[in-house]
Amino acid sequence: MIRTTVVLGIAALIGACGGPSGEGDRPQLRVGFTRHLTMAAVFITHAQGYFEEQGLDVELVPLHATATSIPALARGQLDVLPGPMSPSLFNAIHRGAPIRIVSDKGSFTKDGCSHNAFIVSPEVARAEGKIALKRASWGREPFMQFAAERAVEYLGYDLDEIDLTFVPNAARYDAVVSGRLDGGLIGEPRLTHFRRQGGAVWAETNEVLPGHQISVYAFGPRLLEEDPELGRRVSIALLKGVRQYNRGKTPENLRILAEALDWDLALLQDVCWPPMRDDGLINAESIREFQEWALERGDLDAVLPAERYWAPSFAEHARSVLDAGR
Repeated sequence: MIRTTVVLGIAALIGACGGPSGEGDRPQLRVGFTRHLTMAAVFITHAQGYFEEQGLDVELVPLHATATSIPALARGQLDVLPGPMSPSLFNAIHRGAPIRIVSDKGSFTKDGCSHNAFIVSPEVARAEGKIALKRASWGREPFMQFAAERAVEYLGYDLDEIDLTFVPNAARYDAVVSGRLDGGLIGEPRLTHFRRQGGAVWAETNEVLPGHQISVYAFGPRLLEEDPELGRRVSIALLKGVRQYNRGKTPENLRILAEALDWDLALLQDVCWPPMRDDGLINAESIREFQEWALERGDLDAVLPAERYWAPSFAEHARSVLDAGR
């Protein structure tokens, strides 16, 4: 069972008094999460006791959004922030926040399944010739906007000719299916529901952005600067969880994720599980492309080189320890 602290908002988390206290001799750490399939390795690491194996007492802290949780990470109210690529993360680092990306948490792979796709309405799908894409929507999360724009451009459309409207995830799915929108970017589990109903998937994001980094783990000052040995232990536990996750839809993985996400087993069997790297390394080249896109939009202070935002020694240490134990 996942033990969590109920947080009504990120302000409540940031306003918490003092740091975490240990239970016995085990240091207590706070790891943020949202109830999403991309957090699967975190849930598995926690449920399988991999944190405890490293002598850690980890509390999973539910968050409303990862990008708005960056101040909590920088101030030490969170120790680990798993989440998608975000201009806010790079801006915080550029402005001197003691946080760094430490390892991969998900990427697109050309040969794998796609857990995000640009879908079109039944009316648009039936049209002959080039799809008349006039009204479309994707969410406010920057990386998904980046992925959707690349999908539109990949298929030869001019973004200036499309009326882009923000619609929340659940409503976006319904708007496309009903024809109120011509298209939109959706992810799992709605993507699987759409496929089951015979919906038209227009562009798979893993084909549009093969190899692109989607999501990462970031450490705050405690694990980076105050006690990097503690950070190395956290990295070992997380990478072990990733490798267990990469064993696929085993009965144990299905059980853990069905409980953590409150999904039924049949749905978990059908959805695409986001690929994660066994070595924990990130794709810095693709991150630079994302940063350049964000800078052009005015969302980023500056494009940072990898050495400014990435601390690879944690993933490298975890990989060497786990490989030696095989």
